[in-house]
Amino acid sequence: MNDADAMPPGRRLRRVVCCEFLHGAALSVWIGATVVTGAAAAVAFPVMKALDPMLPGFSQYPKDHWAIAAGHVMYRVFALVNWLGIALSLLACGSFACAALHARRVRSSMPPRGRFPLRATVLGLLLALTAWNTFALSPGMNRDLRAFWDAARAGRIESADAHRAAFDERHPIASRVLGAQALLASAALILGCRAAVRRAPCVASTIDGNHES
Repeated sequence: MNDADAMPPGRRLRRVVCCEFLHGAALSVWIGATVVTGAAAAVAFPVMKALDPMLPGFSQYPKDHWAIAAGHVMYRVFALVNWLGIALSLLACGSFACAALHARRVRSSMPPRGRFPLRATVLGLLLALTAWNTFALSPGMNRDLRAFWDAARAGRIESADAHRAAFDERHPIASRVLGAQALLASAALILGCRAAVRRAPCVASTIDGNHES
């Protein structure tokens, strides 16, 4: 028997609680960042459009400077959230795997695994969608967006409009992906909270038993 197998059940259950807490915290931060990003985009573009700014650096492009100004801001915000999503999804999956491993080794003290396969499926879908968005969808959109800006700055209007149209064509997909990420992360958080509630009596009874002994 190795040291991991010899770990007291109470200590292992406390590790389950810590891992589940870390799992929930990672998902909560991710949900918050995703919702705030969507809200920021929903505010930034209409406000900038109402202001109707004229950008000297894009003076050779005769229209929609508001979209260029708002796009420069949200470009950085979305890039940050994409990489934050990768980090938080890995943290959420890792902490869930750790919690499941410790729970499995004290299965006699825990409720049945129940929704473990469902939680694993939701997290897998979330990680896969986030990776596809970060490494496949977003880079292509960003290339078109930067090409649009470069062409607009140089006054190549036809080229600028073509790259803008290519970006706009994929924008609805990006919006749906953002919404799907928020929904999957929320589902994973709810399932994790339900599992924690089911485990709470077991953890409390084990800790009380250790105190009495």
